[in-house]
Amino acid sequence: MALLKYFSISFICLTLFQGCASQGNMTVVTNIPETFEADRKSAESPKDYAVLRYGELDQIRSLDPLFALNPASQRIVQLIFEGLTKLDEHGRVVPGIAQEWKMQSDSLSYIFKLNDSIFFHDASVFTSGVGRKVDAYDVYNTFKRMASPDVPSNAASLFLNSIVGFEAYYKEQHELFFDEDRTIKEIAGIKILDASTIEFRLSNPDPLFLYKLASPGAVFYPFESYQNKRSATGGFPVGTGPFKYGGTFGDSLIVLKRNLNYWMELPESMIDQIDVITIRNESELFKRFAREQVDYIAELGPQMIRSLINKEGVLEQGYQQQYDLYTGSEQYFTLYFNNNNAYLFSKDDGLQLLKSYDPNSYVTFMANPSVKIAHNYLAKPASQPSYKMAQFDSSKQVINVSYNGNLISGDFLLHLSSSIKAFAPVQLYRTPIVTRELLYFVDQSTNGNKPVSTSLEFRDHRMNATRLLDFSVHRYAISNKNVQDIKMNDYPWWLDLSKVNINANPR
Repeated sequence: MALLKYFSISFICLTLFQGCASQGNMTVVTNIPETFEADRKSAESPKDYAVLRYGELDQIRSLDPLFALNPASQRIVQLIFEGLTKLDEHGRVVPGIAQEWKMQSDSLSYIFKLNDSIFFHDASVFTSGVGRKVDAYDVYNTFKRMASPDVPSNAASLFLNSIVGFEAYYKEQHELFFDEDRTIKEIAGIKILDASTIEFRLSNPDPLFLYKLASPGAVFYPFESYQNKRSATGGFPVGTGPFKYGGTFGDSLIVLKRNLNYWMELPESMIDQIDVITIRNESELFKRFAREQVDYIAELGPQMIRSLINKEGVLEQGYQQQYDLYTGSEQYFTLYFNNNNAYLFSKDDGLQLLKSYDPNSYVTFMANPSVKIAHNYLAKPASQPSYKMAQFDSSKQVINVSYNGNLISGDFLLHLSSSIKAFAPVQLYRTPIVTRELLYFVDQSTNGNKPVSTSLEFRDHRMNATRLLDFSVHRYAISNKNVQDIKMNDYPWWLDLSKVNINANPR
């Protein structure tokens, strides 16, 4: 299909530790430049210069918090930036930029007092190159930018039904295209009381409000860093977190440096630098990990899960002396049938194609106790195939299916496709865009037990799709034994590397 040609990919290789390059699998690998190797030798502290090499399978296209739409990007964002509140390793709300807050008795007003000792990272976006103090105007301007039609609406959607006047301001920005037609200039429910105090008024009590403020889309940055920005790749990431942006090299390496002026006391043994290496081929990433060219993989793909983790959900015995396994919470995925498809197939046609598919066969295929079928709506079709389905010409047409980018989504869809191939050839696409050319798609949905949605959800489909199946898989991460004190919690985007210690002689 011509409309989807820009999203086309080849099928994922099914064997993890065999070379796959010749089969056209999804791989983005760029050699680390020699100039960067020289840069890491310039120690900024008396101790040995410690570098953590951190691997991600998914792309990190932007470090702008409002364009960080997948967990891989959000994990890096929350190492650089901070919000009014944060989460700790147990998933509890703790102070971030706000040193304290007060909730009124009606639960409709929150007053935040900012920590007076927090400064932005030193960066070229400031005239002097020296980071200035964070103030309440930075908080307010971040919320105004959330409502802009120039940025994705993921972050704004968390607050549309909470903050007084935020929905009205958002709608004017999105639906009125001439400034002179806009009458709402400010967000009524956010008031700056002084340079270090800001009040939020809510339209209804929201027990999740403090959690939402801790999400990656609600972190703060100086207006100077994005004031002339008009695209996802513009601007410069400047935050207040324990690590600061050190540069991007090619399309597969992001460098973060230790923030020596961080407002909280951190261990003297804290690492000096993080090399975030993106390799979208599981085989290649694990090879680098096994050769100790990568120290930590933040999220295992499906092939790694099958190869490294046994039926008890722990590392295979042969790997236990070499690596440490981290287990996070469930990630939820949903299979949809696209009712607005160009094939003019009915929902019953969609069920007819999958009538021989047993969802539990994927659980067996993964051979991991964390893989579960949450809900199965694959009912028996109520009628015989439609005229359109009967007239389908499999010699000239294919069935197009798609997933949102997470490799587990693609792996499941590839497994499911085996039952469709008896009817027609199948083409698998990786794209978050749902068009009429797709018949089925898989979305990474939000864990119902988690208050903050951070997944990259498919767009423009909710009114025209039928939910067929929900399944879940735990998030797994892995590190070499010499890396100690990585902290994760139940949120897929949360990661604390500020206390990591790299030990040349691991315990």
